[in-house]
Amino acid sequence: MISTTQDLHTFISALLGGKLLPAPLLAEMCTPHPTGIPNMDYGLGVFVVTPTTAAPSSPTTVPPWATRR
Repeated sequence: MISTTQDLHTFISALLGGKLLPAPLLAEMCTPHPTGIPNMDYGLGVFVVTPTTAAPSSPTTVPPWATRR
């Protein structure tokens, strides 16, 4: 597959905005299950990352769409 960052943004925004999956399935997908990796659990097809206390300008800051809801 070939795509751009804009394509990825469009897809993730639609996915997490409830435009691609019914709400119960999206909730199940984003429900974290332990992986054994600190601050990183796994949902159905996505990693669910617990944000750190990094400053907003830090390169380690987690994007809002990737955080646990």
